[in-house]
Amino acid sequence: MSLKRMVSLKEKEVKGFTPKKSIFFYNLSNKMAKSIQKFSGVEKVNLSFDSSQLQTIPLLKLLERKLMRNLYFEKRKENFNENFELVYFILTNHSKKGSKLLVKLLVSLLERNRKQSLAFYSLTKIIESLMKNIPERFLGVKGIKVIAKGRFNKRSRTKKIIFQKGSLSTSKVTQSLSYSQGKAVTLYGGFGVKVWIVGKEKLEK
Repeated sequence: MSLKRMVSLKEKEVKGFTPKKSIFFYNLSNKMAKSIQKFSGVEKVNLSFDSSQLQTIPLLKLLERKLMRNLYFEKRKENFNENFELVYFILTNHSKKGSKLLVKLLVSLLERNRKQSLAFYSLTKIIESLMKNIPERFLGVKGIKVIAKGRFNKRSRTKKIIFQKGSLSTSKVTQSLSYSQGKAVTLYGGFGVKVWIVGKEKLEK
């Protein structure tokens, strides 16, 4: 099967990036397209980078260095960098799928860790640190709420843990609200996970 890839990267529209970094994104996009083609089996992959998202990448690297002291213990945990970057892009690029991505991330953490409460608090600490330090003009959300309910740390009774940061009203349905729920299955029972994210702008229908 021949691989056909169409990569759109407008170098002039990406402010603050050198030609060397533009080539890096071009090579990265080709690798991503190849992986998508191999995974999905389709012959043609159209892949484009949004310049507004690319402009937030230097800020991400700056925040990583700045917050490492506060997140020292979280940094030592498995897949910390991937979790940090995913949460960052969810908070800076609000969309309908933002809450779904966060639910999948939390479900994965609960299923892979024996001490589920530590996994929950580790993720919420990353969210709290980023929301506190991301400049207002880059932050795409106004508030976020995460609820997890289940038998944390092999306890005999279920427990509900709630995390909320920012301005959020779950009783009122707005066009900027993104909601998702999921379930984590472990050896000691299931966990219900719910996420609400309210963005600054209205979501597209």
